[in-house]
Amino acid sequence: MLDEQFIEGFIGREHEIEIYKQWLVDSNAPWLLYFYDAFLEQEKKGGVGKTWLLRKFATLVRELHPDVAIVAVDFFNVTDRNGIVSAERVADALKQLRTRLGQETGERMLGAILAGLPDTPAPYPDYAAGNILNLLIYLESDLHRYDFSRCVIQQAYLQAASLASINFAFAEFTHCTFTETFDNVLSVAFASDHDLLAAGTAGGEVLLWRASDTTPLFTLQEHTDWIRTVVFHPDGHLLASGCDDHTIRLWESTSGRCQSTLRDHQGRIYAIAFHPDGRLLASGSDDRTIRIWETHSGRCLKILHGHYGRVRALAFHPVEDMLVSGGDDQEIRLWNSETGLCIQTWHAYGKHTYAVAFSPDGKIIASGGEDQNVALWETGTGQCFQTLRGHSGIIRSLAFHPSGDVLLSGSDDQMVRLWNSRNGQCLQTLRGHGNRIRAVAFNGDGSIAASGGEDQSVRLWEVAHGQCLKTLQGHSNAIYALAWSPDGRFLANDHEEDWSIHIRDMSTNQHSQVLRGHRSWIYTLAFSGDGALLASGSDDKTVRLWDTTTGQCLQVLCDHHERVRAVAFHPDSTLIASGGDDCMVRLWDTRTGRHIKALQGHSGRVRTVAFNTTGTLLASGGDDQMVYLWDMQTEKCITTLYGHTGRIWSVAFGHKKNLLASSSDDQALRLWDTQTGRCLQTLQGHSGRIYTVAFSPNGRMLASGSEDRTARVWKVEDGICTAVLRSHRNRIRALVFNPDGDKIATGSHDGTIKCWDLASGQNEYTLQSNRPYEGMNITRTKGLTIAQKTTLKALGAIES
Repeated sequence: MLDEQFIEGFIGREHEIEIYKQWLVDSNAPWLLYFYDAFLEQEKKGGVGKTWLLRKFATLVRELHPDVAIVAVDFFNVTDRNGIVSAERVADALKQLRTRLGQETGERMLGAILAGLPDTPAPYPDYAAGNILNLLIYLESDLHRYDFSRCVIQQAYLQAASLASINFAFAEFTHCTFTETFDNVLSVAFASDHDLLAAGTAGGEVLLWRASDTTPLFTLQEHTDWIRTVVFHPDGHLLASGCDDHTIRLWESTSGRCQSTLRDHQGRIYAIAFHPDGRLLASGSDDRTIRIWETHSGRCLKILHGHYGRVRALAFHPVEDMLVSGGDDQEIRLWNSETGLCIQTWHAYGKHTYAVAFSPDGKIIASGGEDQNVALWETGTGQCFQTLRGHSGIIRSLAFHPSGDVLLSGSDDQMVRLWNSRNGQCLQTLRGHGNRIRAVAFNGDGSIAASGGEDQSVRLWEVAHGQCLKTLQGHSNAIYALAWSPDGRFLANDHEEDWSIHIRDMSTNQHSQVLRGHRSWIYTLAFSGDGALLASGSDDKTVRLWDTTTGQCLQVLCDHHERVRAVAFHPDSTLIASGGDDCMVRLWDTRTGRHIKALQGHSGRVRTVAFNTTGTLLASGGDDQMVYLWDMQTEKCITTLYGHTGRIWSVAFGHKKNLLASSSDDQALRLWDTQTGRCLQTLQGHSGRIYTVAFSPNGRMLASGSEDRTARVWKVEDGICTAVLRSHRNRIRALVFNPDGDKIATGSHDGTIKCWDLASGQNEYTLQSNRPYEGMNITRTKGLTIAQKTTLKALGAIES
């Protein structure tokens, strides 16, 4: 079915549609000749103001293709029994028009109309250019042939459209929807009495829109990591955001200025909540504490201890001085927010709690999490009196309707559900997201619900009918994984937009292959030692093995229960190791795809695995801040390396016997003697977490890529930093040496791959996937906000 917003963009003039429909249906006219004459008659009476496009279209249909004119009757007879325009019926009519007109005729007719627009007196062409653009996109036309300069473009739906090199110079845009530059959406919030919508993303942006028309207002970029939680102050003048960078920021919602930064937490911020009177702000973290802050001063007033796992969810009681919290320790706790004392503790069915919410009257607490159910608790007694079942994934977000009668839930199963909070009945299931849903929220009067997820979108839903009113679509081609083939000819990278793997022939700098099959983001890539195989690990919980000659997927390895973050080949290419969010290191036979062994020991996500050069040792690291060394003969952990004070992102073995490097959130690289377990050196210089580390092929140099947007090159012998490579505009997530050791490739969240010459330290060239608005000319356009222009330029638009 056509996108709802496309339909709205084309037919969103209800008064005109009713007139057109009445002309056609009442007269039972089968031909647009009558339609055309009716327009002329109506215009003489001065009744319709913006019918120019349809009058012109009718004339051209009569002249060029009279046998399809009858379809117009169906096109305008698209209301249901209540007189409401039906998007489905419009979609059917448009498909009939496309089928009967044919691609070539349809494009010719629309091109003829467009060519005449600049000579047409107002007010007739107001909607023409926008409608033509919408229809050409629907016809999947080559838009390069059309010139939209100096046009008035209203209600054009341009998300997911490729508008590369299109000329919009001197055009005027009104109520148009564009793709935006944001990453996965982790949090959403409405300002209750203000026309504002906010979202926090995995790219570290806080986004602010005008809620009524979704006009972008601000993109706030001072955070440096995942923003898991955003919430408005009760009076709407402040927006708070909590981030994995261990900070909470308070922003002025009218100006976008960061008013203050709260820094006392020692871990990621998972949840924040304002007290109903706005005096206090509560925050929960993976440092296992809840902190109570004074809003106006930013001073930490209290630290609440009691949880013995990360605190993922918080909510204040709407009337009383109470706070509810939940997290990874399988407990829900109720606190007195004034005294800091824990009032009650409830057992949450042995599963992690991801979301809590108070009903508007404070009598009910809803909780959701890993058990895939919503539990309803009596606040006074702590008794669970209802369990809402229906989701098939982790429930990450909950929100009560202002009336208290409806509860909203969002889940990893890609569904938003509306529940009757009185009887537990599921009222509606809202479908449309293409990946995990991280956040849900109601607007102030409860008429609109927002949801945000890992498909890089925010969706706005009409609560009464469950219809998706608007989709705000982000675009991010962040590079998470790179791998250089052993012969140096090919460089492989993940492609975030369509979950594919791109293999580039470095001798010609052209794409050689595109490998498709994963159903979500790809986090890790590795070539086998002989170059015959490529392994990929994904958010879809699978490892795939590919034939590098044919591009065929040979094996899909499926035993991981959560996303796969790391893969590595044994030196003889017969074995592969993988690690992921299920806290497991797994071993696989590359010839048969058989799962050989699960190595257990880690207590958190496994983010990195690596074999030593002889294949006798396997190293793994992750969120438990330790490096595990596994003997491959016994498949047992023989030692654990302690020293890092943050998550471990990358490990790599050197060619020198017993040498291992590791990188961490703590902004340090460590070199270890794997035989003794002793830390030989700590290399410091980065000012952000270090995501990736690699030894040069001869083992003399070490390279690292960081959140601070730089790559550093170090001498292994003495730990001296010999080069700092600066050019990326965002964090560096992937880094790899070429087999000759004279070049480094780096991949970044800015969507680029840069190739560096080590001798000079210079960036030789930059590789970037085509952006949707590459070369689109927006010179001296009107109607675009500063935020919109900034976004369009980031996606490739130019302004001369």
